[in-house]
Amino acid sequence: MKLLLDTSFLLPILGISIGKYDETLLKIEKYELYISRFSILEALWVTIRLIKRNINIPINEIEIRLKSILESGKFYIITEDSKIFNDALKLYISGHRDLIDCILYSSALNLNIYFLTIDKELKDFIRRLGIKDITITPEELK
Repeated sequence: MKLLLDTSFLLPILGISIGKYDETLLKIEKYELYISRFSILEALWVTIRLIKRNINIPINEIEIRLKSILESGKFYIITEDSKIFNDALKLYISGHRDLIDCILYSSALNLNIYFLTIDKELKDFIRRLGIKDITITPEELK
């Protein structure tokens, strides 16, 4: 199975806990894993927010951790195109106000892969719109 990872799953690699989902990375090692550079950007935004709140982030390790994401060979980096961005814009205009989520979902949909997320709000939004649900949560993984 091919999985596009939501940003949440990159955070533990950067040293930022996401609670009960931290162990999901071990659970998904057997899958073909994809990431977007937009997730890297979003993960850096999260890191900055936490640093501003004086939460202890291993900032001196961030470069090494980013390198492990980008250069380890464990993850394929997707390339977004104009159709993906247009579809993401349509989702955003339809009411989901997280543009990065819209881009990630649209990427997975257009690339015909599953989107691994813990975002139940996005999953509910997709279902309400009646569009193809390619989202999958850690609990749904086999």
